[in-house]
Amino acid sequence: MSFRPVHNFTESQTERGLKLIVFDGLAAEAMTTLTGGTFLVAIAIYLGATDFQIGMLAALPTLTNVFQLFSIWLVQRYNNRKVLVVLANGLARLPLVAIGLLPFLFSKGTSLAVLIFLLSFHCSDRLQERAGTPG
Repeated sequence: MSFRPVHNFTESQTERGLKLIVFDGLAAEAMTTLTGGTFLVAIAIYLGATDFQIGMLAALPTLTNVFQLFSIWLVQRYNNRKVLVVLANGLARLPLVAIGLLPFLFSKGTSLAVLIFLLSFHCSDRLQERAGTPG
């Protein structure tokens, strides 16, 4: 797969891209549902979270919006949104595997600190959102 930007698409490339967008949307919605809201609060409570820690988990998506500023600089410097989106997406998704294993790997108190740390990386996909927008 080439990460070089393409300016003209064939009909088959457009059709393939549209099908992939549907799968991406389904996967993104499943990931958002399972890593936020009720599921996130439930795992935090299971791990013994305090009210402050639950508030930190809820605030992470907003706090990590600062990565959008960094992404603007990266897009201007490297001028290849495709590579930036793939890298940011990959790095933001890697912690999800570790988050799923937290209850089995660490004690409850340690798991919560690791959960907040890993979710900060997951939420940093704000870089990917900004890099993926035209501009």
